[in-house]
Amino acid sequence: MIRLVIISDVTIGPCMGCARMARLDDRVCSSCLGAPDRGRRWAELADHCRRDPAFAAAVYERIESPRGRQLFLALFAGART
Repeated sequence: MIRLVIISDVTIGPCMGCARMARLDDRVCSSCLGAPDRGRRWAELADHCRRDPAFAAAVYERIESPRGRQLFLALFAGART
Protein backbone atom coordinates (compact mmCIF):
# COMPACT_ATOMS: atom_id res chain seq x y z
CA MET A 1 0.00 0.00 0.00
CA ILE A 2 1.35 3.39 -1.01
CA ARG A 3 0.79 6.21 1.43
CA LEU A 4 1.15 9.93 1.13
CA VAL A 5 4.17 11.50 2.78
CA ILE A 6 3.64 15.02 4.08
CA ILE A 7 6.71 17.08 4.84
CA SER A 8 5.86 20.63 5.89
CA ASP A 9 3.71 21.99 3.04
CA VAL A 10 4.98 19.41 0.53
CA THR A 11 3.00 16.24 -0.20
CA ILE A 12 4.64 13.35 -2.05
CA GLY A 13 2.65 10.35 -3.25
CA PRO A 14 0.82 8.87 -6.24
CA CYS A 15 -0.91 11.43 -8.45
CA MET A 16 -4.64 10.76 -8.77
CA GLY A 17 -4.38 11.59 -12.48
CA CYS A 18 -1.41 9.59 -13.75
CA ALA A 19 -0.69 7.43 -10.65
CA ARG A 20 3.04 8.31 -10.74
CA MET A 21 4.86 9.16 -7.53
CA ALA A 22 5.45 12.90 -7.46
CA ARG A 23 5.22 16.10 -5.48
CA LEU A 24 1.48 16.85 -5.31
CA ASP A 25 -0.77 19.87 -5.22
CA ASP A 26 -4.01 18.60 -3.67
CA ARG A 27 -3.33 15.02 -4.88
CA VAL A 28 -2.40 16.07 -8.47
CA CYS A 29 1.16 16.33 -9.88
CA SER A 30 2.42 19.39 -11.74
CA SER A 31 2.64 17.40 -15.01
CA CYS A 32 -1.09 16.67 -14.96
CA LEU A 33 -1.97 20.19 -13.83
CA GLY A 34 0.18 21.84 -16.49
CA ALA A 35 -0.68 19.66 -19.49
CA PRO A 36 -3.04 21.39 -21.95
CA ASP A 37 -5.16 18.25 -22.40
CA ARG A 38 -5.35 17.44 -18.69
CA GLY A 39 -5.90 19.41 -15.51
CA ARG A 40 -7.55 18.90 -12.14
CA ARG A 41 -10.90 17.79 -13.63
CA TRP A 42 -9.16 15.20 -15.82
CA ALA A 43 -7.26 13.91 -12.77
CA GLU A 44 -10.51 13.55 -10.81
CA LEU A 45 -12.09 11.65 -13.71
CA ALA A 46 -9.04 9.36 -14.00
CA ASP A 47 -9.14 8.68 -10.26
CA HIS A 48 -12.85 7.84 -10.46
CA CYS A 49 -12.21 5.45 -13.38
CA ARG A 50 -9.50 3.65 -11.37
CA ARG A 51 -11.68 3.29 -8.28
CA ASP A 52 -15.07 2.42 -9.79
CA PRO A 53 -15.18 -0.30 -12.48
CA ALA A 54 -18.84 0.40 -13.31
CA PHE A 55 -18.07 4.08 -13.90
CA ALA A 56 -15.03 3.18 -16.02
CA ALA A 57 -17.19 0.84 -18.14
CA ALA A 58 -19.76 3.60 -18.65
CA VAL A 59 -17.05 6.05 -19.74
CA TYR A 60 -15.57 3.46 -22.09
CA GLU A 61 -18.96 2.87 -23.74
CA ARG A 62 -19.30 6.62 -24.43
CA ILE A 63 -15.97 6.78 -26.28
CA GLU A 64 -16.71 6.60 -30.00
CA SER A 65 -13.30 6.38 -31.68
CA PRO A 66 -11.30 3.14 -31.76
CA ARG A 67 -8.13 5.14 -30.94
CA GLY A 68 -9.85 6.71 -27.91
CA ARG A 69 -10.92 3.29 -26.65
CA GLN A 70 -7.40 1.97 -27.16
CA LEU A 71 -5.92 4.85 -25.14
CA PHE A 72 -8.52 4.42 -22.40
CA LEU A 73 -7.66 0.73 -22.04
CA ALA A 74 -3.94 1.53 -21.99
CA LEU A 75 -4.51 3.90 -19.06
CA PHE A 76 -7.11 2.06 -17.02
CA ALA A 77 -7.25 -1.66 -17.87
CA GLY A 78 -6.52 -3.57 -14.72
CA ALA A 79 -6.04 -0.42 -12.62
CA ARG A 80 -6.66 -0.94 -8.91
CA THR A 81 -6.10 1.50 -6.07
